[in-house]
Amino acid sequence: MSMFDFYINEAESCFNAGDYHKSLSFALEALGIDRVNTTANLLVGVSYHCTGNHSKAVAHLEKCLAEVRSRENIWGLYAKSLFLIQADEQGGKEYEKALKKYPNSVQLLHEYGFFLCKAGRFKKAINRLEKALALDEGRDDLMQILGTCYFNLKKYEKAESLLESALELNPENHFAAHVLGHIYFNIGNHEKAIGCYSRVLFYDASNTKALYDRLLSRVCFKDSEGNIHNPEAAQKDANQLLPHIDDFIKLTSKEGKPLTIVEIKINTTGGIEFRVTQ
Repeated sequence: MSMFDFYINEAESCFNAGDYHKSLSFALEALGIDRVNTTANLLVGVSYHCTGNHSKAVAHLEKCLAEVRSRENIWGLYAKSLFLIQADEQGGKEYEKALKKYPNSVQLLHEYGFFLCKAGRFKKAINRLEKALALDEGRDDLMQILGTCYFNLKKYEKAESLLESALELNPENHFAAHVLGHIYFNIGNHEKAIGCYSRVLFYDASNTKALYDRLLSRVCFKDSEGNIHNPEAAQKDANQLLPHIDDFIKLTSKEGKPLTIVEIKINTTGGIEFRVTQ
């Protein structure tokens, strides 16, 4: 066996075992022997992708595009890398080309729909994601992204149905729970919103955005006399949020100098008071 073949075999073995850094190391050794070899460039490209270096992934995959476009999963990986380096237009074109060849690829429809949603192109994302969901009905991740698209289009009833279904399939899908909380908050059902944000925090205790959202829901959840239902819980959330409050609220003095929030006080009617220092 030649050294080139040895390095290729080791790279493939490591890649299949999920050790992408070792795969990259062996693939680069092979590429050092034959810099124009399609297999070596392909392995280097996919290994760079899996180790998070998407610019280099694109550079190597573009050296063997004919091979990339002959494999559904690698074509999707190439398009995904393009989006991850903000080459959205080119990435979109690659997904569109790939879907002409593989129109029923759930992977391609899912990934493209995700990036379209992330880019705010919700109607186009819905088109791709609904097709993916029709092909693979038991996917809570597809329901979650679809629900997010409908939420952003303010189609709350459709979004709620999808997100509830996602949570029935996977109660740990805290991304779905977070968006569902936003729906309930927006329609004024603060009690249900609190429940959703609490679910997020149960599975992701460090999620300060969910903590902030739950605090807002608590101060909006009031009784007929205008008092919040659980001021103690609201104050507890405020105290827990305090070290991270600058991520959400920034105060300045009359002179425009930044102020540091050192205490958050919640009153019984839902008012929020800040004690600050310069």
